Amino acid sequence: MTSRTLERLSGKGWLPVRPIQSLNNRNAIGVGAILGAGAILFVAVFLGYVAAVMPWFISLGLVLLPILFVLVLTKPYVALLLTLAMLFEAVPSAFQPRLPFGGGNLRLYDLLILLLLLVVILRQVLARKSLLVDLGPMLPALGYFTFAFGVSLFYGKFIVHNAEWLTEGRSAITWALLPLIVMACDTPKRFHNFVIGTVVLGLIIALYVSVQSLFEIRIMTEARVEALDVGVNSDVTRSIADGGIYIVIFSVYLILNRLADNRLSWLLGAPLLSLLMIGVAVQFGRGIWVAGALGLVMSTYLHRGFGGLLRVVILGVVGLTLLLGALSIVKPRMVEALLDRATGISREIQSGGSFDWRKRENSAAFTAIERHPFLGVGIGGDYKQTISSKGSFGIETRYIHNGYLYFPLKMGLYAAFIPLVFILCFVRVFRLGLRRHGREGDMGLRAALAGGFFVPVITSFTQPEWVAPRGVAAFCVFMAIALLYLRDGKAVVQHKAHHAQA
Repeated sequence: MTSRTLERLSGKGWLPVRPIQSLNNRNAIGVGAILGAGAILFVAVFLGYVAAVMPWFISLGLVLLPILFVLVLTKPYVALLLTLAMLFEAVPSAFQPRLPFGGGNLRLYDLLILLLLLVVILRQVLARKSLLVDLGPMLPALGYFTFAFGVSLFYGKFIVHNAEWLTEGRSAITWALLPLIVMACDTPKRFHNFVIGTVVLGLIIALYVSVQSLFEIRIMTEARVEALDVGVNSDVTRSIADGGIYIVIFSVYLILNRLADNRLSWLLGAPLLSLLMIGVAVQFGRGIWVAGALGLVMSTYLHRGFGGLLRVVILGVVGLTLLLGALSIVKPRMVEALLDRATGISREIQSGGSFDWRKRENSAAFTAIERHPFLGVGIGGDYKQTISSKGSFGIETRYIHNGYLYFPLKMGLYAAFIPLVFILCFVRVFRLGLRRHGREGDMGLRAALAGGFFVPVITSFTQPEWVAPRGVAAFCVFMAIALLYLRDGKAVVQHKAHHAQA
């Protein structure tokens, strides 16, 4: 590097001081080489020391930290998708360190959510953009939840001294995804790319759970990969993706709508749909199947009316028959278990399995609400004794499957309407988007979004989706996309049309 080059760099502000004029070209090159070699040697020795002494994830973190830092600053929506990949275990939890903090375990995605939120807020402030204008229709629900959660967290920590207040309260960090997604996807192009990235996540999740169930290979280390039951289907493996299944189902609806609009070829769409449907099937969750079917009816009807719904029903019967036929060749026991699961609802109720478990759990919750109507048992509070015949599973005494009962149980009766307010706000955003963009907007996305949001609303009666981190994340993704559609619905269509012409 010559002295003149150094002068140019310093003149542009890339170097903090002007070059030393007394150094000739050869000396400058020599000094630069020595400094560069010394820096490389220092980094190599430091990383080598860390790799030998510290845990593996510290070494990995030091390598990935600069990459993440650049992504956070330059392309926050890309860092956001990476964070969602970690949360939904598209990046398996085995590669994600847990950070001990205050008696709980913070996850890497928790810290990334907070860091990204700080960065996008700073970007909004520097760009002199309002932080609340795009969140406007969702602010009542967010404010309601934030107040009730803050009161309950204080009550659980300082008044009744719940031991697990931080562990249980950690899920509230995930609610920051709602404003984060809206602010990070601040252009139509980023909104468009975020939707594509969400579908890619759905495909990855479907691939993981399918491989886990068909070949009994564990990839998602935090997901439930277990025998379907302890009876005749004990040799069949179910693979549960938690809240990630709603991203899979949303992807099914969107791809179907794209096929109906001739915006995706069947040559590509058919295998993608097959993968996604297998991912839904291996959940072996009747609630998911029923809610998914109802969401499909909603999505298809909103998109193409009754005629489109009839075509999808016919296509679904044919496609499901072909899919089951293909599965019967690869793993016939899987097909037998699927049919047994689908037709065994009455037997499940009579046997006193998970249905009876939830019934007793709800009864204990109502009793606790009667005892603590005003502030509940507090975040992290126990409300029942162990009822499992095999002993407690660790969090049983404070865990509840019914996501709607969680709020009056933990926060008090005044917080019972939090899910309802979120649902009403979503409906309002959806209607505003319909009124603003009409048929000039993306009809397929809008319909898939309505169906996708509807599914966890239904399953939350038997699953804690309103409070579990991955369930909350799915809700936030759908509500944020609705807000982004309200803001950029027409612009996204124009962006895609311009991109197609180019």
